Amino acid sequence: MSGRKKEAGDDEGEGRIEEVDSSDRWIRYNESLGSGSFKVAYKGFDKKLGIEIAWNKVNLFGRHLTEEDRERLHREVDILKSLDNPYIIKCYGAWRDQKTSEMNFITELFTSGTLRDFRRKHQGICVRDAVCKWGKNILKGLAYMHTQNPPIIHRDLKCDNIFINGHSGEVKIADLGLAALVENSQRAQTVIGTPEFMAPELYDEHYDERVDIYAFGMVMLELATLRFPYDELRNPAQIFKAVSSGRMPNALLDVEDEEVLAIIRACINHDYRKRPSALELLELPFFQMVDVSETLHEIQVEGCLKEGCTSTVHLQLTLPKAGPNGKKKLVKFDFEVGDDTAVSVADEMSEALGLNPGERDEISAKIDYRVKSVMMQRQESSTSRMKKSKSHAALVRVPVAIGDNMGVSVVRKLDNNREFRIEVCAPDRKNLLWELTNSLHELPLRVTNASISTTDSGVAMDAFDVCLEEGVELTAQDIQEHLEPVICT
Repeated sequence: MSGRKKEAGDDEGEGRIEEVDSSDRWIRYNESLGSGSFKVAYKGFDKKLGIEIAWNKVNLFGRHLTEEDRERLHREVDILKSLDNPYIIKCYGAWRDQKTSEMNFITELFTSGTLRDFRRKHQGICVRDAVCKWGKNILKGLAYMHTQNPPIIHRDLKCDNIFINGHSGEVKIADLGLAALVENSQRAQTVIGTPEFMAPELYDEHYDERVDIYAFGMVMLELATLRFPYDELRNPAQIFKAVSSGRMPNALLDVEDEEVLAIIRACINHDYRKRPSALELLELPFFQMVDVSETLHEIQVEGCLKEGCTSTVHLQLTLPKAGPNGKKKLVKFDFEVGDDTAVSVADEMSEALGLNPGERDEISAKIDYRVKSVMMQRQESSTSRMKKSKSHAALVRVPVAIGDNMGVSVVRKLDNNREFRIEVCAPDRKNLLWELTNSLHELPLRVTNASISTTDSGVAMDAFDVCLEEGVELTAQDIQEHLEPVICT
């Protein structure tokens, strides 16, 4: 697979399109987002999802790839595309350009840039809280990678490969696996990485996922001090010598928080066997600190009136992300108005899920708000229907009943021969509404309003207000006969 260069007519009036992939899904603009030792990122657009993306080009240095090399590359790419974790930047697609030997990766776009740039731009932050929050997110991404079978190793983790959404503080690991792709495409003696963040065993090419823990320690060091590790040294050779001998970077002297300093020292231990795993680090009290405002903000309660019921609200509670897999916990339940209370339901959940008092109170408040909102909407809908029924007192109704709870009727306003109301009752309304809507589209009319209510027998009743197109003559009976096959099927 390869992309095509822009052609006449591709500029869309601004002359920004530089390349389009062969599937015609992704567009690359000539706006660069940044570059690294082996990668250049451009802003792009996903026409299928309708979102901006990052189009990354990785230089494989033109090396001729054997069939085995190509198969390995495809496997690596498949792994990258299969990763699904909220702390790892999503890869939507990837391919190798046969003409240029470049690997192209389509990933999600983070407009606030790298964590390094963001940290240097905002130097007035509370270091302890920020390092805890960012570090915890990074560790959750690493834990996900390292618990795969086999473990996935980043090998070039640094602040430049971690991106942040400045509006939400969301942090994600990027460029996962790209270092491995590049290194494996070159000579065996070539080592890809950033010396200041490379564990000593990486130079020996005998290592495991704990090289990422070493790099994480250096990331924490830079975030805490705003200093690049080993910035007192002048060149990579000196850094290699210092790392190989176990010498610690001078920036450690600038870490003011003793707890943060202890974590960094544990991560960059010269003996990889003594480094903690990502899961072990997440269990430390420092990373157990909870940003209460953030946690409570992430609690969401959605709901709607349960189908066929007048006093039962179906609710869905979304709890914050927890655990190394970063998955959200969803709890669905029915709330019986008049029998249940928000406080009692929240108390039961708190006991069952082990929630803290702040989370319990937040859930109680949001359940109460959601239930009241749903019931208020129901009341407003009922009041609106009553007003409409009074204003449409003079109606001609042509009902068709099928059984006790199923039927369709068309109502014509006597004072307006062009407007009608269509009412449908059906216990199984989901599939029926789909077919009914399609059937309405076959008629020369437009739907001006739609609403739902519940009959005395508890069956949902849908109503559609429609208006005939100009020059069309249809009676209520005509519309009735057109819709009967749908309701009777």
